[in-house]
Amino acid sequence: MIKTYSDQDIKSYFERAMQLQQNNQLNEAESIYRKILEINSSHLGAQTMLGMVCINSNRYQEGIKFIEWSLLKDPKQFWAHNALGVGFLNTHKYEKACASFNRAISIEPNFIEAYFNLGKAKRALKQYKNAILAYSKCISLNNNYAEAFNNRGMIYLEDLKELKNALNDFKICIKILPGTWSGFYNIANCYVELGEYKEAIKNYDLALKLNPDNTDIYLKRGRAFKELKQYINALEDYDRAIGLNEKDENAFIERSLVYYDLKRYKDLIEDCNRALKLNPKNENAFINRGIGYHELQEDNKALKDYDHAIQLNSKDAKAFINRGAALYSLNLFEEALKDCNRAITINSKDAKAFVNRGVVYNALKRYKEALVDYCQALELEVDNALAFWNKSRLQLLLGEYQEGWKIFEWRWKTGDINLQPRNFNQPLWLGQESIAHKIILIHHEQGFGDVIQFSRYIALIEKYHPKEIIFEAPKSLISVLSSLRGNFKIIKLGDPLPYFDYYCPIMSLPLAFKTTLENIPSEMPYLYAEKSKISFWGERLGPKIKPRVGLVWSGSKGHKNDHNRSLLFKQLKPIYDLPFEFHCLQKEIREIDLEVLGKEGNIKEHQNELIDFSDTAALINHLDLVVSVDTSVAHLAGALGKKVFLMLPYAPDYRWMDERPDTPWYPTMVLFRQPKADDWTSVVSEIRLEIKNILSD
Repeated sequence: MIKTYSDQDIKSYFERAMQLQQNNQLNEAESIYRKILEINSSHLGAQTMLGMVCINSNRYQEGIKFIEWSLLKDPKQFWAHNALGVGFLNTHKYEKACASFNRAISIEPNFIEAYFNLGKAKRALKQYKNAILAYSKCISLNNNYAEAFNNRGMIYLEDLKELKNALNDFKICIKILPGTWSGFYNIANCYVELGEYKEAIKNYDLALKLNPDNTDIYLKRGRAFKELKQYINALEDYDRAIGLNEKDENAFIERSLVYYDLKRYKDLIEDCNRALKLNPKNENAFINRGIGYHELQEDNKALKDYDHAIQLNSKDAKAFINRGAALYSLNLFEEALKDCNRAITINSKDAKAFVNRGVVYNALKRYKEALVDYCQALELEVDNALAFWNKSRLQLLLGEYQEGWKIFEWRWKTGDINLQPRNFNQPLWLGQESIAHKIILIHHEQGFGDVIQFSRYIALIEKYHPKEIIFEAPKSLISVLSSLRGNFKIIKLGDPLPYFDYYCPIMSLPLAFKTTLENIPSEMPYLYAEKSKISFWGERLGPKIKPRVGLVWSGSKGHKNDHNRSLLFKQLKPIYDLPFEFHCLQKEIREIDLEVLGKEGNIKEHQNELIDFSDTAALINHLDLVVSVDTSVAHLAGALGKKVFLMLPYAPDYRWMDERPDTPWYPTMVLFRQPKADDWTSVVSEIRLEIKNILSD
C-alpha cells in the first residue's frame, strides 16, 4: 500500500530539515530534503535548500545544479543567488560568481553576505579596487564586521601595497576582536613591508602569546630578526619552527639564509640537504646549496645544483643569475654572459641580473656595455648600492675620477660584511666643512693594501689646520705607518677611540681632496723602514753577491677576487730559475705551494721573521726589485719607492686603470697585464725578459 503525505506532513519535514541545517547537521538535513523531493520533485524550498547543503558540503557542481533549477522557478530568491555565487566562486568561475552576487544585491540591496562574497570574487579576478568597494559596503552596513576589515586589509597589504591603509584595517580588527592572533600577525606583516622590523617583532610576540605553537609566526619573526641582523634570535625562531614541524622544508630553506649571512656555509648546505630529503624537487634548496658551494669556492658542485634548479624550473631567473656567478668565478666569462642574458630575458626588471652582467662585461673588458648595464640597474632600482659601487670602480678604472670617487661612497650601503659603516655620532668629513682647530679621525677600512695606498693623504690634512689628526690602523701596520710625514696620533684598530669632532674613512680621502689623475699625491717614498730592522736584515742576509728579487705570487684566500689575481708558485719558475737571489715576501703560503717551494733552492723563505709590515719593509729595503701580484706587499714596496713589477689579471682592479704600463699612484711601479684571461704565462715570460735586461747589467 502506497503511503500518502499531506501538505502538513511535507511542511513538518521541511521545517525539521531547516532546523537541522541551521544546527550544521547537514547529512540529516540532506536526507529529509531528498525525501521531500521524492514526494514532490517540484518542491521549490527543498530544491533550494538541498543545493545550499551541497554547497556547504563542498559538493559545488551538484549544489549549482539544484540551485539553478530552483532559480528557474523563482528568480527572486536573493539568498539562492548568493549560494549559487559561492558555488561558482569555489569552482573558479569568478565572472559567473560576480554575476550571481550582483543579482542577489539587486534584489536585496543591503544583503551584506553577498557584498562580502563579491569582494572575494573581485579579488580573485584581480579587480582590487572593486573588491575594496565591496568590502567597504559591508563595513558601511556593519562597522563591526571584523572579517570585512581583515579581507580589505589583506588586499591593501598583498595586492595594492597600500600599507598604511592595511595597517589601519588590521588595527580595527584587533579592536573588534582583541583575542584574535591573526590580527596581530597581519599588523606585524605590514610593519615588515614598511621596514619597521622592531614594531613587527612586537606584534609577532603578541600573536605568539595567543597562538604559541604557530610555526608560521616563528618563521616570519625569524625573518624580521634576520633583517635586523639579530642572527641568534633568528636562529632560535627557526629552530622552534623546525621543532614544531620537522617536515617543513621551507623552514630549513629560511634558516639556511641566516647561515649565509653568518658565513656558516657548511651549515647552510646541511639545511639544504635536509630540505631536499623532504622534497627532492625543491628548486630553492638547490639554488641555496649552490650558493653555499660557491662561497666555499666549490663552484663545480655549485654548477650541478644550479643545473638541477634549472631542470626543475627553466623560467626562474635566480638560477641563471647564480649559475652565471659560479661560471664567472671559474673565469668562464662567455658562458657566464649567456646565463646573465637568459636571466634578463626571463625577467628584464631584475636589477641584480643587470649588475651581474655588468660585472661579466667588465671581466671581458667590454667596459661600455658594463656601464650601460649598471645604469640600467639604477633605472630599475634608483638606490641599488651594488650598481653604484660597481659603476664607481669602473669609472675610476677608466680615469673618470670626479664622478667615480663621488659614487664610491655607495660602498657603505652594499651590505658587504667587509664594508660596514662605523655609525659615529660625529659628522662625516669629506673636505667641505672647516676642520680648523678640530680633531679629525681617519679610520681604517677594507684591506692592508688600501690603507697603505691612501695613507699618503694623512700629511696633506695638515693644510686644513686641524687641532689633531687621529689615525686608526691595524696592529700589523702601525709600525710602518708611523713613518709617515706629518703630525698625527696613530692608534690601534680595536682600541677605545679618543674624543674627535669629525671622522673620515681612509678611502674617502681621495674624494675629500678632489683627487684627479693630475693631482694624485705621488711624492715617493712616503713610507720608510725602521733603521734597526734594516740593520737586522742586513746581517741576516749577509753580503749581496747577486741582485736580490722579492716574490709575491698569491694573496689572501679570503679575498673575493683572489681566484683572479693569484698564481701557483710553480708558474713563476721561468723567473726564479734566473741566476739571481730570490726572497719570498709572503707570510701566508698555501699547501699546494709549500711542497714545490721546499724543492727549490733558489728562493729563501722568511715567514717566521716577517712579524708585521715593518719587518717586510726592512727586508724590501735590501732588495733590488719586487715582483708581485696585486697585494698589500706591492703597495708597501711602491710606497717605499722600490722598483716593483706588478702582475695584473686581464681585467684588473680599478686602481690600476686600463692598458697603461705605469700608474700615477706609484711612479716606480711597472704594470704587466695579461693579454687574455688566465694567461699568466705571457706575463711571467715578459717579466723574465725585463728582469734580465735591468738586473744582468
